[in-house]
Amino acid sequence: MVTYSDDTANDVNSWLKNDSENSKKIFDFTMNIEAERYEAILAYFYMKGFGRNKDYKECLQWCKKGCEKKDIYACYELAFCYRDSLGTFEDYNKAFHYFNLAASCGVLKAKRELAIMYMDGMGCEENKTKAFCLFKEAGEQDKMSCCIISDCYFDDIGIETNLVEALKYYKICWKKWEYPNAIRRIPLIEKRLGIPIEQRFNLR
Repeated sequence: MVTYSDDTANDVNSWLKNDSENSKKIFDFTMNIEAERYEAILAYFYMKGFGRNKDYKECLQWCKKGCEKKDIYACYELAFCYRDSLGTFEDYNKAFHYFNLAASCGVLKAKRELAIMYMDGMGCEENKTKAFCLFKEAGEQDKMSCCIISDCYFDDIGIETNLVEALKYYKICWKKWEYPNAIRRIPLIEKRLGIPIEQRFNLR
């Protein structure tokens, strides 16, 4: 299970690429060493190809520089470099270390990525219970975390099956993101729970 470091990356990427002049200006601004977290910003731009061609080796170097300055977001991006072989060799142990570092400093998306590492046993022993707890900490606002939480409650992954909680999260996932599993499982759960037809969730 691999995800992008930022769920809004596709939207940002589309906006910048539709206005190459803007993309170049923003990239040039990030070269200002006085800008806050400029190493992490530059790394992200090199990773996604904003204002410059994608260059994973440059991304890796800027991540390292930022991480050396204790910029936790640079450490967060550095974890992706090691996990996804961006500018370096794949190293799940280092990826786990940096995701864990960012998560321990309160970066919610890092908790989600750390949960994925635990779920699949990458750089650590597989621990689905720990993974579930981290997905919960990542919160309902994170699309991937919310969808996985609903599946965990339904499929007994890292937590005992709880159809009431599964239904709650599937409803959230359907309302916000039209998660495919939700449309299949909401009617099934409502039937199992004996919810009257007139009180059932409207999927339309």
